[in-house]
Amino acid sequence: MRRTVFLLPVYNPPLDVLARTIDSLVGQAEAADIVIVDDGSLQSVGEMLAPREDIVLLRLERNRGVTAALNHGLEYIVNQGYEYVARMDCGDTSAPDRVAKQQAYMDAHPATDLVGCLCRNCGRTG
Repeated sequence: MRRTVFLLPVYNPPLDVLARTIDSLVGQAEAADIVIVDDGSLQSVGEMLAPREDIVLLRLERNRGVTAALNHGLEYIVNQGYEYVARMDCGDTSAPDRVAKQQAYMDAHPATDLVGCLCRNCGRTG
């Protein structure tokens, strides 16, 4: 098991948008697992994606909102014993060295419980 896991809640994601986000996560310099929580999408995300060993797909049978989806994913993640959780939204992309930099910082500063990251808007707005 890897040290870090990405937590990605989704609801009715367009496949191309979800694929772009996943591509940025599997392209990390420091490998991380991915937990996708399908928050009751009309078409199951599991039907959209080919199975992968580094992606765990959890599904809520009805849409309960992002907070419930995150809590569902966190419960799974805590039970699996991951050391770090990196939060993502569908449509976002992650720099290839994000996990490596954040893990290194957390390792060097063990009293730190949370780190953020710089955000750059590279697409359209509105």
